[in-house]
Amino acid sequence: MVKNFFDIETRNFNEIEIFENYSKSNCYISLKKNHSHIFNGFILNKKKIVMTICEVTFFRSSTSKKYVPRLTFEKCDMEYNTKTTKRRKVIVSFSRSIDGYENFWKMIGFLNRFKKIVDLGEFDRSFEVMDKNTYYKIYKNNNNSDKILELIKLAESANLTEHDIKNILSKNRKTSIDIFKRLLDEPGYVQKYRKQYSSEIKKPGDEAVFHHFLKENKWIIGLNVDIRFIRDLIPEENLGISNTNGKGSPIGDFIGISDYTLLIELKTPSTDIFTLIKKKSTSRANTWSFSDHFIDGVSQCLGQKFVWDKSHKNKDLVIDGKIKDQNIIRTIDPKFIFIIGNKKKEFHKENTSPDNIIKRDTFQLFRRNNRNLEIITYDELYERAYFIVYDKPVDDVIELPVFSDDVPF
Repeated sequence: MVKNFFDIETRNFNEIEIFENYSKSNCYISLKKNHSHIFNGFILNKKKIVMTICEVTFFRSSTSKKYVPRLTFEKCDMEYNTKTTKRRKVIVSFSRSIDGYENFWKMIGFLNRFKKIVDLGEFDRSFEVMDKNTYYKIYKNNNNSDKILELIKLAESANLTEHDIKNILSKNRKTSIDIFKRLLDEPGYVQKYRKQYSSEIKKPGDEAVFHHFLKENKWIIGLNVDIRFIRDLIPEENLGISNTNGKGSPIGDFIGISDYTLLIELKTPSTDIFTLIKKKSTSRANTWSFSDHFIDGVSQCLGQKFVWDKSHKNKDLVIDGKIKDQNIIRTIDPKFIFIIGNKKKEFHKENTSPDNIIKRDTFQLFRRNNRNLEIITYDELYERAYFIVYDKPVDDVIELPVFSDDVPF
């Protein structure tokens, strides 16, 4: 009898269905419009002289009263003659998409449509055909190393080019840029973000929200705040050596990892850099007094830097559960990154009033004269990230922001 196989690569699954015969003794794969046109299985992959096929036969289960499919995979020629090597059948590999890997899963998805009469048995209990939203939820809950492996498999199975991957990455980063803008400018959006990630943001206050956002978008800090590329971030680390009560060790927001460690401390975009009044009585002429929050933050950074520089040799440097060799990732007079405030809102450069110019110059002089403390404001961080993604500067015209519902939440 001449066998007939459905070519997955050239035909549409909507043409076929699985139907049960009148005597309820078996079921078959056939055309929807003509049940007499029966298929013995599927062509998963076709080349010039060889095909990868899967023959499907059904057996009625005495337990479930459904039909259990038996799958037989073979490589054959165009006349369905099985290829052999030294009298043994050729082993069919599904390690790459060119061998029919993607079409194999399409076939399983087709069989899975007919659960009322088809029992996938152990296969169905071991593997799951799911909709994309379910897959996204499972993927999101994986750890980073599993996510990377899954992405590699998807990229390989879809034959994605380097250009395709760059486009995907760019689209993801554009979404992150939009979210960053809304966090900075849209009233109430910080609360919306916290609600969206309520299971992950446990600490109170806006600082915890920005900590979460930057942790989820490490590239914003990693490509922004230092000439050397920051490869990884360790969030909320104890920098010193705790006392017998487990206390006394300062906690930094991030430790940045490149060839050498650096430290990162966050405040919020709404934290004032300067006092509201012009200046304190002790301030010098042509300067403006820094706020207590700013000065306390600088002191905190310097204190944490001193502690980490002193204690790092007595602590394990752990990234993704693995202890890193501190003879390779060194700590020598570590640099500190302090992220605070919003220049555009507090002392925008377009404002040329004498008081505003004094604030701008005072802030610039202060940070230019700190060798190991780099101070960057959130709007500066946003502008640099925007330039990385769009390869052009942010429009600097002062205007009310307009937000689109296309951005998440």
